[in-house]
Amino acid sequence: MIPLKDENPTKNFPHITIFLIISNTLIFLYQTSQPITSIAIFESYGLIPAHLTKSPISAYPTIYSSMFIHSGLGHLSGNMLYLWI
Repeated sequence: MIPLKDENPTKNFPHITIFLIISNTLIFLYQTSQPITSIAIFESYGLIPAHLTKSPISAYPTIYSSMFIHSGLGHLSGNMLYLWI
């Protein structure tokens, strides 16, 4: 069963959540429009633990960039649904 709403209403509009959903969607559209393979994207922007131990300073940005990479439309949709809920 996939939840579509929760029973905990909020008083404020979720500005940050909307921003994250739009950002993730735009990054996914950019990622899929590139001629390079997904493996190259994951190697460039994904978090690879071995790189953190080898040269941690240069690998720090991938801690954040890896949060915006999705492997497919289903992965993106599921994550954004649960982010919204």
